[in-house]
This record gives sequence, structure tokens and C-alpha cells, in this order.
Amino acid sequence: KINNGVIIAPEVQIYSRTHNFDDEPTAIPFDNIMLTAEVTIGEYVWIGSRAIILPGVNIGKGAVIGAGAVVAKDVDDCAIVVGNPAKTVKFRNKEKFYSLYENPENFVYIKYGHKKIFRPRSIKASSKWPKKNLFTY
Repeated sequence: KINNGVIIAPEVQIYSRTHNFDDEPTAIPFDNIMLTAEVTIGEYVWIGSRAIILPGVNIGKGAVIGAGAVVAKDVDDCAIVVGNPAKTVKFRNKEKFYSLYENPENFVYIKYGHKKIFRPRSIKASSKWPKKNLFTY
């Protein structure tokens, strides 16, 4: 189940079934059993490119799934998860999220349509990134 306001980047894979590999001695490749488990993605979740969501996972509202993350366990509301396996690295500002969440008019595609604004990302002084503008248009 995918709820309202979810943004899914290209090449995301969401699985709701898997092979029976743990039921010896009749497991794959000796049977045709598929194990199923619903995936639930909460409202206003952002899923980065090439993330993989495995069967049975529940992703809380306002969560951010980093690009390439492999999500095998449930994700809390407003959590930011990255990696393989996906781990929570921090949380979004819940107070700000819920204040915006209360009014659906705040949703980006309602507020701005599909128009995008590109701006340079601020880079911390300790970063290994070059200290110049990375975006030229």
C-alpha cells in the first residue's frame, strides 16, 4: 500500500513476495511456493533512486529512504535511513513535519506543480568535496 504524497525516484524496487528458501528439504529449487507480505509506505515518504524495499516492511510517514538503501526492517516516522542494510542515521524535524503535514496544501506538487528550482548545496568546511560551485546551468 502506497499512501498519499509519496515521492518515488527512478529504479526503486518494492517487493511483496519472495521465494520459499527456508523450509527444508522442500525449499527452492524444489517447490513452487511464494511467500507474500504486504509493504506499507506512509504518507509523504521520499524514496531515493535504486532503493530496494523488501517484503513485509512498513515505512512511517515523512521518512526518507536514501538512494540505494536496502530496507529489510520497518522504518519509523520521519526517520532518514541509508545503506545496506538500511539504518537510521537521523530524524527529520518532527515538529516542522507535522505542522506542514496538517495542511495538504503544503505538499510540493500542490504548492508548486512540477516546477523545480536548482540551487547549490551548501558544503561543510570539513567536507572532502571541492570548495567551488558544483552546479552550473
